This record gives sequence, C-alpha cells and structure tokens, in this order.
Amino acid sequence: MRNKLFSHEFHLNNNCKKLFSGPVIFSKFSVLPTIPFKVVYILGFNHDNFPKKTISQEINLIQKKPRICDPNIHNQDRYLFLEILLSVKEYLYISYIGDTIDFPSVNYPSIILDELINYITQNFYVPSKKSKSSDKNSKNIISHLCFLHTKTAFDRKNFIKNDRYQSFDTEWLKIANSKKNISSTFIQPLLPKTKKNINFKELISFWKNPIHYFFKNRLNINLNLKKLKMTEDFIPNSLNRYKIRLHILKKIINNEDISNIFKYFTNIGLLPYNNFSLAFLEQQKKEIIPLAKKISIIHQLSSMKKNFHIKINDYYLKGSLQNIYEIGLLRWKPKILNFNDSILLWLEHLLYCFLGGKEKSIMLGINNSKWNFNPLDKEESYHYIKKYISGYIQGLQQPLLLITSGMNWINIVYDKINKKMTTNDIIKNKGYKKLLSTWHGNQYYIGEKNDPYIKKIIPVLNKNYIDKICRTSKYWLTSILNHQSIN
Repeated sequence: MRNKLFSHEFHLNNNCKKLFSGPVIFSKFSVLPTIPFKVVYILGFNHDNFPKKTISQEINLIQKKPRICDPNIHNQDRYLFLEILLSVKEYLYISYIGDTIDFPSVNYPSIILDELINYITQNFYVPSKKSKSSDKNSKNIISHLCFLHTKTAFDRKNFIKNDRYQSFDTEWLKIANSKKNISSTFIQPLLPKTKKNINFKELISFWKNPIHYFFKNRLNINLNLKKLKMTEDFIPNSLNRYKIRLHILKKIINNEDISNIFKYFTNIGLLPYNNFSLAFLEQQKKEIIPLAKKISIIHQLSSMKKNFHIKINDYYLKGSLQNIYEIGLLRWKPKILNFNDSILLWLEHLLYCFLGGKEKSIMLGINNSKWNFNPLDKEESYHYIKKYISGYIQGLQQPLLLITSGMNWINIVYDKINKKMTTNDIIKNKGYKKLLSTWHGNQYYIGEKNDPYIKKIIPVLNKNYIDKICRTSKYWLTSILNHQSIN
C-alpha cells in the first residue's frame, strides 16, 4: 500500500522536479522563503530594489486613510525577509552593488540590511577584538561581516595568497600579472582614414552631430532611439511637426489652397482627428505665414548653383552650393532656429565666400529667428574651411564633444558685441546653469544625458567632462559668433 501511494499519488510534479533538480537553486525572492536551506544567497539587495516602493496616488483612499487590515507592501517585504532569515540553516550571504566602472555613483543597500547590521553591532561583538568602546566594537563587527569586492575580476587584490576571498582563476591571473601598459581611458583614437575625397554633404552631416556621425559612419553602430509609448500624443512630435510646417510653407509659397490641409494630415496619419489637432494646425499657420511672406519675396529673385572641387591640404572637397542669389546666400527652415543651424549656415557661408561671394549669408526661421554672417575674404574663408576639415578628420578618429549643452553654454557666456568671452561672474554662472539644464532636461524636453550615443561617451557628467565640453565649444564655435552679424 505504501509503495503504491508513493508511486502514483504522491509523486513530484514536473515543476517540483525542475525546482529541486540540482545542488544550487536560482529563484525569485518570494518563491522559497519558508523552505529551509543550508546556504542562502541574496543578490542585488539595493535600496531601490527592496523593499518595493509604493507610488502615491491622489485617488487612492487606502493610502490616505489606512486601516489595520489593509495590505502594506513595505511590511510584506519586511516579513518576507524575516521568513528568509528563519529558513537559513548555516550561512546567509547578502550582496548589493555599491558602484560600477560605468556609473561611478554611490548606491546604497536596502534599509532593511542597514537595520540588520545596526542591530548586530549593538548587541554582539567579535570575541578576539573585544573593546570597551562601543564604536570600536561596531567597526570590528562591520569589518568582520562586510567585504568590499573589487570592480573587476582581474584586479590584483583578488589574487593575494591565503586571502579570505582569494581567486584561483588562471585566465584572470594572466591578465592581473600582465606588465603591459594599460591606458587610463578606454576610448583611444582610431587610425585615420585613407580616403582623400570629402563630399561636402558628408562634412555638413558630421558637424550636425559629431558624436552620432562617429558611431554611425566610423563604427557602423546604430542604436535604437525610438521608445514604445504607452499613451497617444495629443500633438505631433518634433519631426512630424517639422513635416507639417514644411508642407504648409510650400503651399503658401506656391500660392496653393491650404483650407483642406487638416483633412490631408489626418488622412496620412500625421494628426489625430480631434479638436486639439485643429487648434494645433491653426497655430502652425500663424507662425508660418510671416516666414512665407519673406520667402515669397526672395523667390522672385533669380538663383544659381555652383559646383566645386577644391584641394584643402591633402584632401579634396567636392560638392555643390545651391540657391545662390545676387543678394547673397539665403536659407530658411520652418522652425525656431538653434545654434546647430548656425553651424550649417556657417559652413556654406565659408564655401560661398571662398568661391567669390561678396554678400551676407542669411537663414530665416519662424518667430523672427534669424542667423546671418558678414562676408569674408578668400584667404580667411580658406583658413576656416581647412580648420573644419581637420576637425572632421579628427572626429573620425575619436568622438568630438561638440554637443548642444556646450552650444547653449557658449551662446550665453560669449560677448557678441565686444567679440570675447565674458568676465561677468553672474553671466558665467548663468551659462553653466544652462549647460546643466540642457544636459539633465526637465518635464518639457529630454536632456542630452538620455541620448544613447552621448551616454556611451559621457556615462556620468563630472567636472572634467564639463571642462572638456566647454573647451571644445569655445574652440569650434567662437569663430561663428565672431562673424555673426548682429543686425
């Protein structure tokens, strides 16, 4: 009877067989709290992970007026940890991540672990190091119970003979004993490209965003910038907004009817069919019409195109310069112009002056935003072209820290009237605040620290990175502000 019952009725199911299939069992924190084990390891016991955080909600009446029988996640996790303590037969190991190489910021252990250590230090002592001072006893207990591991497996501290945590890994030991000079920084310059022909479009594309260009064109790395949204936007994102403005601008310039554009945008999926979209579209029309009137006047003038193939040191720059008018080089964009737009206009302006242009170069945007540059002589324009080509070659070897944070900084701290960096401490502080706000972002726009490409180069912004960003911006952008026409 006993054999029959055990063989048919009380056999272990498949899940139990999988659970107890080996000497080491990995499971979630809440699966095996009451089953006794000889040794238990708790991994990742950080402040942010345990106990779980409760998100306060205004409509949650349980949080506003709690009662005795209401569920409490914080207390449930504390009780879960107590169950694990009671289930341990011999050893309990708890680990948490203090800091890492990639993100050298201080991380704290769970508050429950702190409370446990505090309780032990107040009620116990190490027999071999007993002291009348409670502080010394506490330090002895902590040094006896806690151990700070190295950040890498090949650290020489891991291979100290007869050490408590000595490693016996032969592969890592070879690296630890290696006498080669290891560079202090991971990022090292790549070998220069042997290609001597530079397309002007590629040069423009590089200076739009040097870090993105380095990853995509030199390393062939394309990171996914799109994030899945859980909610539908009431208004279009920046790219779709630009497409809508450009379409409206072309319609107005060509004297076409724009009364049915709402239907057109809803049909192609750029706008949802609701009153928010209708109000948004009317606002775009009001912003575009003043710009369209200025461009309509320019469109009446004749324009020309110039092809070029010029030698700059050991390189050949080739391409074409379009929409050259008698009054100068004219560009426009249906958006509020930023510093990045000035860099693109500046590069075209240098080519325009080198090819014999004697007039201003102007870029127009909405809300009366404008960039314009005074004409340069041929020698000066050649000098700057050579400088920006050398920056292009340099940026293909290692990332150039020319980012929006630095652009916004120099746009504040540079005195455009006196053509020099400001010495006013108030303006300097304002510039640094602008740099940090652009880097961190806020609830209205995403900061540059969230850009996956920039994050690879600057994992954590510190004083060294800030100084480097400011030096880079000053070197490459001062000439742009110097030749900008204030009128």
